[in-house]
Amino acid sequence: DVRNGMLQEDKMALCDAAELFQTTAKNAHQAGVRSMATYMPYNLNPAGITGAFLPSPDRDPVLLLMQNLGLPILYNEHSGSYWEDRAGNYSAGAGTLTAENTASLSGVPYNVDFWLYDDRVSLDFLSEKFADDWPHPALVAKQYAYWPSNARILSYRHAAEILTIVGSQLEGAKRVSPASDCKMPTVDSVSRDLMAGGDLFL
Repeated sequence: DVRNGMLQEDKMALCDAAELFQTTAKNAHQAGVRSMATYMPYNLNPAGITGAFLPSPDRDPVLLLMQNLGLPILYNEHSGSYWEDRAGNYSAGAGTLTAENTASLSGVPYNVDFWLYDDRVSLDFLSEKFADDWPHPALVAKQYAYWPSNARILSYRHAAEILTIVGSQLEGAKRVSPASDCKMPTVDSVSRDLMAGGDLFL
């Protein structure tokens, strides 16, 4: 059966891509690299500030896949909601995400070394103008990769493609933002059921 043979090839390609991505993610972790996903820029803003939307990894299948394969990825301060809204009232000049001392609305540092940009804003994110207007260290160092939000195409082949592209961009990334300490889980921390029907989907 030709279709079954193609499916098996796609499965094997995903396994190979996942194994390679795990190694790359481990190296990034050991180098102190932290990633964060974003939809930005949004609207026109003063130099050094942008409008943005920052997702929690556990709300997106692509980000969750990469996290489960070892990618060090930051959660937004409002974990539990899909987006942290940094676009103000959505008008020009209302953005609140700064390139210097990047932080949450309450001031929690977002020490990002590698951006995962929503592929819907690829042209704007990759433009020289955005790098000039919002000179975040990771953006200036070109440490970033695309992130197809919500995957849209759910297939073994597409997942392998995503991991291959992001992994190739992540390879060799270095820490460019201030170091941050890892925090041990609190004594009341509980494990989460991330399978279908688990609390991730509640």
